[in-house]
Amino acid sequence: MKQIYLLLGIIIIFQSCDNCEKEAYSGKLKVKVLTLDKAPVTDVYIHLYDEEYKSLYYYITDNEGTVDFGDLLQGSYLVYPERPMINGMVYQPSVRVQVINGKENAVEVFPENYVGNAEIVIKHDNGVDRTPWENLNIILLRAQEVGHSDDLNYYIENAMYKTKLDSTGKITLNKLPSDINYLMIAYTDENSLFKRIYSFSVNTGWDFYETIILDDDLTRII
Repeated sequence: MKQIYLLLGIIIIFQSCDNCEKEAYSGKLKVKVLTLDKAPVTDVYIHLYDEEYKSLYYYITDNEGTVDFGDLLQGSYLVYPERPMINGMVYQPSVRVQVINGKENAVEVFPENYVGNAEIVIKHDNGVDRTPWENLNIILLRAQEVGHSDDLNYYIENAMYKTKLDSTGKITLNKLPSDINYLMIAYTDENSLFKRIYSFSVNTGWDFYETIILDDDLTRII
């Protein structure tokens, strides 16, 4: 008789542990990627990381811009949509989410909100006053998308932004996607001299300011 009670006890313990495990994974997570107009952003890889930035899962958004990660352990996770493109602009958002047991946890990500502003002034190393460069061509590229080339046209063709400096030597970049490394190249009209002069990134919601000093060969002094 004692053996029967012991066997029943073991069965109950195993069943209880099995229920505990199911309850531990009772938190659900859905992620939706949308434009500011609430249009779905499709075919975007969504990566999920744990608190220690260990990669757990990744899926592609469906026709509604949604990924369903299903059952997860309660805890904090990092949601990382991989370089969603909206109107030709690439973004790099990331969102920290808290998954709670027994709840349908839903997160909406709007990549266009992950932007900052940059104001860069380029001056000529031509004396104490260091006057602004004029008529200098500037192009901006996403550094991750370009390699090294001796051909200026390669950079021009891949540029996401092009301008020619006026008398202020100022470049103003509003709503620039944040957390992306940008490469700035300067070149002249006269002899097609060009150089990589600067690399930078902006933080979400921040204004970034910088002054760059170039000599006659477009070598950065400061």
